[in-house]
Amino acid sequence: MLNRRDFCRRTAASSLLGGLGGAATGPSSALAQQTSDAGDHAFELRVTRSRKIFSDGRHNAFTGMAQLGDRFYITFRSSEDHVSPEGGIRLIASDNRDDWRSIHLFRQPNADLRDPKLAAFQGSLLCYFAAAPVVDGKRQPRRISMMVRSSDGIAFGEPVALQGIRPGAWLWHVAARGDAIYGSAYWQSEANRYDAALYRSEDGVRWKPIADFPTPSSEIYLDFDPQGVLWALVRNQYPADELVICRADPPYTRLGIHKRIPMPVGGPMIKRLPTGCVMITRHWDPPGRRNLRSEVLWLPDGGEPRSITRLPSGGDTSYAAWLDLSPGLAAVSYYSSHEHKMDTPVGSSHPDPAHAEHSTAADIFLADVSYSVPTPSTQ
Repeated sequence: MLNRRDFCRRTAASSLLGGLGGAATGPSSALAQQTSDAGDHAFELRVTRSRKIFSDGRHNAFTGMAQLGDRFYITFRSSEDHVSPEGGIRLIASDNRDDWRSIHLFRQPNADLRDPKLAAFQGSLLCYFAAAPVVDGKRQPRRISMMVRSSDGIAFGEPVALQGIRPGAWLWHVAARGDAIYGSAYWQSEANRYDAALYRSEDGVRWKPIADFPTPSSEIYLDFDPQGVLWALVRNQYPADELVICRADPPYTRLGIHKRIPMPVGGPMIKRLPTGCVMITRHWDPPGRRNLRSEVLWLPDGGEPRSITRLPSGGDTSYAAWLDLSPGLAAVSYYSSHEHKMDTPVGSSHPDPAHAEHSTAADIFLADVSYSVPTPSTQ
């Protein structure tokens, strides 16, 4: 397995060979070679189109996506910048994934609303998010997990606080399966450490914890494969700064570690396919977090991750959501500030360019993804 230093070096080489900002598809020879014997040669993924679907000069970020009936929905946070304390939640809708219209924008006085996620469940559209109280213009560390529901995708009720979530925990991602909806919630357990649990709900409001994640955790993206196995991509930012893939079989009361990946990233997303996992995350080059972009990685079963392409992106970006359309076709929502600012100038003395970009406006994008994957070997 690559250590973190070697992975960063190879990722930097991939960026230099692939170019900046566009949808480069050529990983470096080093990254490609590390999976040359993993039997994943037949896997191919292409971003066939990416278009900007929402822009209003504000910082629009942290997407969630769902389909209810024949209509598509995307939600995101709308604010002055990445960390400003006055964020609201906007929902947009489309019948064809090309023409989008805003259908709802809700805010709460004295609260910053963050990282919304969508789920189609029991014939309704559910939008989950966190509300952080704001006192004297400053966001407080406490998070209240909330949800707003629409039975028709047009009219929305008032936001309600979720029941059964650990006090201070943030229900960050949700995924529906059968007659239940599952969520990953994390909280700060001590200085520089976060822990998380898997929750289950039968109505979307009342939740029960069913399993603890076996690793320090913050943001966790959930996905179910056709066999009902739960896959989770864990961002372990403190203390290890790594990705951890966990999995669980029904009834999901015990989570195990599938793989640890020494890779510092942001905004994790995972899609489980028959012979491996697609991951979309925010990447950068050392030193100083240069060349931020939304990278698409392929992790074949039994192999190591490799970069296969990147979404047209730069600057403050990532937090993608994946929606299956048909076998081999998917839509991916994400945000990016690359049309406003991608990086600090060469020679800049700013201590952390990534944070400088957080004050830049950001737009919402939708990518069409086409992929093929070999069927699992029966030998």
